[in-house]
Amino acid sequence: MAEGVTVGHEASHPALQHHFENLEQQREAGALGMWVFLVTEIMFFGGMFLAYTLYRTKFPAAFASASNHLDLTLGAVNTVVLILSSFTMAL
Repeated sequence: MAEGVTVGHEASHPALQHHFENLEQQREAGALGMWVFLVTEIMFFGGMFLAYTLYRTKFPAAFASASNHLDLTLGAVNTVVLILSSFTMAL
């Protein structure tokens, strides 16, 4: 049996979750999960920006007209809330 691996996890590390054989496997699974998450976020937001660019190029008059209806104060407040909430989660 490999060093550090015990049957039933009798003498395992307190941070080791029950479905992993050792801490290295647990760390690798966490790293892989984070990379998969980052790639899906890049694809999602990349698709959103691509759609925005295509629609803005195809309908420039509609975008120019719609920009007259935007509320600068509401946009600024929403931006501050988003940044502060992201900051607090990062802490």
